[in-house]
Amino acid sequence: MTWQAPLDPLQIEALSQWLTRLETKFKQNLINPIQIGLENGIAKAKIYIATEERAYAVNQAPLELRAELRGRLDALQAKALARGMAENATLSQLAEDAKRLLYARPTPLEKAAELVTHYDQELNRKPYHQQ
Repeated sequence: MTWQAPLDPLQIEALSQWLTRLETKFKQNLINPIQIGLENGIAKAKIYIATEERAYAVNQAPLELRAELRGRLDALQAKALARGMAENATLSQLAEDAKRLLYARPTPLEKAAELVTHYDQELNRKPYHQQ
């Protein structure tokens, strides 16, 4: 998994310097340069915000997937309990392995997802499945 880095602090500092220059121009009553500077600065800030939002989404996705897999495993274990299969050795081992991975840091999401899927498949295999 590759994390997306946030904005470089130098980019934030550049915005701060830009605001200081605008303030100086305002004190000098230079309206036209202020208007152009505001338009350019707002455009740059929008780009920075979009960049930060993308980085947040990319970095949040694995955390959301981990939470979804944890919830899915819990639901499958509840289903196994309802079917009287909570103590099935294969299911118990799969659940234990999946939970170990899902609560590890860093979480190996691909392997954890495989184990949860395998648990689901094993739970719903025809010889076990009770109608």
